[in-house]
Amino acid sequence: MAKKTFRKRTENKGKFSSRMAGDVKSNITVIDELRDLIPPLASDDADQLLENIRTEGKVREALVLWERADDFVLVDGHNRLRVIKELGLSEDAWRVDIRPFSGMPEVREWMIRNQLGRRNLTKEQKDYLIGLQYETEKNKEANTANLKQFRKNTETANLATSEEVAVLEAPDTEVAKLATPEKTAKTEDIVAQEHKISPRSVRNAAQFAKGLDLIGQTSPQAKKEILAGDLKVKKSDIQAVAAGKIAPEEILAATRQPESDTAPTDPQELRMPVKEKTLQEGLDQKQIQKLNRVYDKIDQAVRQLEKSGFSKSDIRWMLSQTVSKK
Repeated sequence: MAKKTFRKRTENKGKFSSRMAGDVKSNITVIDELRDLIPPLASDDADQLLENIRTEGKVREALVLWERADDFVLVDGHNRLRVIKELGLSEDAWRVDIRPFSGMPEVREWMIRNQLGRRNLTKEQKDYLIGLQYETEKNKEANTANLKQFRKNTETANLATSEEVAVLEAPDTEVAKLATPEKTAKTEDIVAQEHKISPRSVRNAAQFAKGLDLIGQTSPQAKKEILAGDLKVKKSDIQAVAAGKIAPEEILAATRQPESDTAPTDPQELRMPVKEKTLQEGLDQKQIQKLNRVYDKIDQAVRQLEKSGFSKSDIRWMLSQTVSKK
């Protein structure tokens, strides 16, 4: 009876006695498979989350938990829980929201949809989550079809199926409708419509997600950096990994360039060689002014990109690509 009362209080209002709260909060399990579904926070966002919680002394949003027989699995709030532990917050400073999920498939589906609702996703993160959603929906559809086929085979063992009986008894005008099942929308079309993209983009996202997971098996850190936008890898290359055309090791090897081969990525760093060349090569004042005008334009371009919402890592990458091609 106590357990039933606890469920009612936590699900409806998120309020329960301190004894019950302690029992739950001391028995939270983090599953790696579910944690890896959470896109990593950019370093600036992680710092901001830490500072906000430190300043307020509490966590605003409740941690979502899945109640199992022996524990409570963390479904949403992995970054918040990390900050809670880092700051050593008391149990009164944070709340939990317990939900009655039926099992791991439902948890994964909820997490994917919940993450897709975030506004600060990178392009890589959104593509990855759409790809996961497509595969999840497709697998669910396949399982449903297999279950229907199993039931049909069971019911038709040495007997006419209800559909066959209906066809025999129906008027001629209805026979075609009963004999020909209605076509249902493809999973890729449903996902595409939900996100206002093309079915082809959905399929590409699925290949991207598959390839990224394969890269993550070799280097979990590289997967996190790609999703965060800190490590730039061509989407086509990641899709090629999914197709078995490129090994994950090849992708990782191509991204590990020696520091000496790294092109300058900051306008001020790009401007420094001008002074060195002035001393070593005797550039005249006119040449120096010309070079400085070029770097001034770079400065303006960087500021414009920042105003347009590009992250510093994106800008550094664009600059490095521009310089390396010259």
